Amino acid sequence: MWATLTRSLPKAEKIVEATYYTPLAAHASMEPPVAIADYRDGKVTCWTSVQNPQAAQETVAAALNIKKEDVTCHTVLLGGGFGRKSKPDFVAEAAVLSKKAGKPVKVVWSREDDLKFDFYHSTAAVYHKAAVDSRGKPTAWLARSAWPPIASTFDATARYGLDLEHAMGLNDLPYEFANHRAENGPAEAHVRIGWFRAVANNYHVFASGSFVDEMAHAAGRDTLEYLLDLIGPGKVLDLKAQLPAEYWNYGAPYDKYPIDTRRLRRVLEVAGEKSNWGKRKPGGGWGIASPRIAASIRMWRRSSKCRWTTPAACEFRASIRWSTRVW
Repeated sequence: MWATLTRSLPKAEKIVEATYYTPLAAHASMEPPVAIADYRDGKVTCWTSVQNPQAAQETVAAALNIKKEDVTCHTVLLGGGFGRKSKPDFVAEAAVLSKKAGKPVKVVWSREDDLKFDFYHSTAAVYHKAAVDSRGKPTAWLARSAWPPIASTFDATARYGLDLEHAMGLNDLPYEFANHRAENGPAEAHVRIGWFRAVANNYHVFASGSFVDEMAHAAGRDTLEYLLDLIGPGKVLDLKAQLPAEYWNYGAPYDKYPIDTRRLRRVLEVAGEKSNWGKRKPGGGWGIASPRIAASIRMWRRSSKCRWTTPAACEFRASIRWSTRVW
C-alpha cells in the first residue's frame, strides 16, 4: 500500500493538500480546582471535586508518604472537569498544607493559577495530502501529524503518540479509498499535557473533516453529497487487515462496536434532511462533518453569516447515534 501511495502521489494529475494547526488549550472549567483536606494522626480526609478519587488517594498518599488506605476522599459535585480534574495535584496541595498548619485547610485556585498550571490539551500540526481522480475522490491519501503526547506527562522523554491517540481520527478514517498512510512525527512537550474531552480527536478529526471539505470544494461538489460518495454504500471496516497494531476502539470490543459506515451514512442523511441542507439560502457559510468518537457516530452542522467584518454564528446543530445508551 505504501509503495502504491508513493507512486500515486508524484504522478497524480491533481493534488489537494492542506496543513491544520491547533493551539494549546486550557480547560478553564466553571469551578477552578478546589479541595479541603484535614490531616490528623497520620491520616487525611479530603473533600474535593475530582474525576478520579482513587488517583487523589494515591497522589495525596505519595505527597505525605503515608498509606493509600489512610486517605479518605469525599467526592462532591465536579463544577466542570473535562479531564483536568482527573489530575489531583490541587488535592495534594491542600493535604500538605493541612499537615504543616496542623488544621484543616481549604485551597481554591485563582483563575490565573488555574490557567497557568493546567494540564493543557496538546497543540498539534496536521498535514494532509491526497491524489484525487476526475470526480475529486482520493486515490491516495497521506496524513502526517505531530503533537506533544499525553505520555509526556508520565515520561518526559516521550515524543510520539500512543496507539490510542493514533486511533482518534488519524489512522481510522471511515472512507472508501484505496491507499492511505498515517504518520506520527516527534514533538517535545514544554508544558504539562493532559486529557481534554475528545483528546486527540480534537485535532485529528478537525483536520481530516476540514480536509474532506477542501477536497469537495476543489472538486466543485456539495460537501454532503461528496461525503456520502466518499463513504460509499457502507460496510463494517476490517481494521485488523488495515492497521499494523491492535485497534484500540476506546477500550470496547470491536466485534460488538465496529466502525460501521452504514450507520455513518444514515446519520449524515438524516442530518441533511433535518437541517434542510439542499435548501440553503445564499449569503451564509455552511459546514458539515461526521466523525466517530468514543465508539459513537456524531454529526455537526454549522451555518454562519458575516456582517461586514464581524462573523455571527447563526445556528449550530448536532446529532449523535450512540453505541450504548445510558438511562
